[in-house]
Amino acid sequence: MLRQDWGFDYTATKLAEAAAHKQDFHQERLAWWKAKRVEVMTTIRAEGLEIDEKIALEYRNPKSRDWDRGSQVMVRNDLQKDLSECLEKLAHHTQQVQQYDG
Repeated sequence: MLRQDWGFDYTATKLAEAAAHKQDFHQERLAWWKAKRVEVMTTIRAEGLEIDEKIALEYRNPKSRDWDRGSQVMVRNDLQKDLSECLEKLAHHTQQVQQYDG
């Protein structure tokens, strides 16, 4: 049997209930990911920054350009990854909520 030949009998009420259920699910996930994003941002603000210094800066070095490239401020990679995941999930669940709202 071909998929295009399949037929299903559902009432509009039953479809509306299923869509409302899916919308509620995505609303819950959206709220959870919003809270997770706030948690990750709080962690980044509190402890996520690192300063990477060249070891050459601990000694006298005649190369003045080492001062220019000597230190970098970075966000911890794990926190950056967590934040990216939160933003990706927020986009996905927002799209799903809008789709099932129709």
